[in-house]
Amino acid sequence: MNRFNEEKLELAIIDLLGKEGYPHVHGETIARPTAEVLLKDDLREFLASRYAGDGITENEMEQIIRRSEKGDITDIGSLGKKRSKG
Repeated sequence: MNRFNEEKLELAIIDLLGKEGYPHVHGETIARPTAEVLLKDDLREFLASRYAGDGITENEMEQIIRRSEKGDITDIGSLGKKRSKG
């Protein structure tokens, strides 16, 4: 019997995400301190690209990154709503 195990699940997810355009990168090849969980440069690049039309500032991106490091953020979109209100 061919059992479905954690390794097969992981490979299936990697394959599925690859088909959706998300590349798989082994964690050991990512340039960051091993204790660092948040990929700040990637997050900063995503925020700049995704919210460019909304005029996101460096200061706002840094605020999001700092809050993410603390685990103090659940909805990035809500930060934009607060910003646009005032």
